[in-house]
Amino acid sequence: MFLNEQQTERNLNILVYGQTGAGKTALGVSAPDPLILLSERQGFETVRDHAKRLGVPMPPTFWIKDKNELAKAVHVLQSDDAPIAKLIGDQLPEAEAKAAIDALPYLRPKTIVFDSLTDIMQLIWEGIVEQSPLKNAKDGLPDTTMRHWGAMATRGRSFVRMCRDLPYHCLFLALLDDKEVEGERHIGPALPMRSLPAIIGAACNAVGVARVAAKRKSGEETVMVHSVQFAGPDNVMTKPLRPLRDVEVANMTSWIKRLDNQTTETKEKEND
Repeated sequence: MFLNEQQTERNLNILVYGQTGAGKTALGVSAPDPLILLSERQGFETVRDHAKRLGVPMPPTFWIKDKNELAKAVHVLQSDDAPIAKLIGDQLPEAEAKAAIDALPYLRPKTIVFDSLTDIMQLIWEGIVEQSPLKNAKDGLPDTTMRHWGAMATRGRSFVRMCRDLPYHCLFLALLDDKEVEGERHIGPALPMRSLPAIIGAACNAVGVARVAAKRKSGEETVMVHSVQFAGPDNVMTKPLRPLRDVEVANMTSWIKRLDNQTTETKEKEND
């Protein structure tokens, strides 16, 4: 693709991690025209509930249950201009597929939501072990070799870099890992190996941790208010992206609008 100074398209890659219930899936639903790839089927109910609460159309959602379906979805995203219709057409009989496609709120997504990156990286790891099974050590437990870890780092990096180059925004959601390393507490995304968070963070425009900011009452209902922290102490993995604030309300569409406005204002100043 030829790129020049008139290029206005800006596709963002954002990693957000947090504990269960911190609002990660709701953040995915709040993204511009999302296509949601779930690693857990029961997550569909959460997606549906949040779409209703936010007053947005039900986003196209697919369950990625194994490494083969992950590879297929990645290929479709790379190669097809209408990935939602292609994924539906590959899974349903023709008449059912046409009805499902006709009911879509949009034919082309603006955002791909990977929910969750923790499970996707586990699928990649399982593929490595399937290719090269672990041998048992003297104590009878499986022994992971440096070659296994090297393959995991390479394939994990390749996956995220591939997503980075897709013609969509990408939102990677992951569970939170709170651990002690050499006597120091570290908080970051839960991934199969220690070096992966830094590798993936380097490929993203922003990294944040999802938190429950507050609780408020809406009529008779108690509503959780979620936020994402993009800047924090050194032991918490974050990566800010201006003009986003250090702590933002969990609404990705709002973030994209502000970032797009900044790009437009910058170009207008350059043209004055």
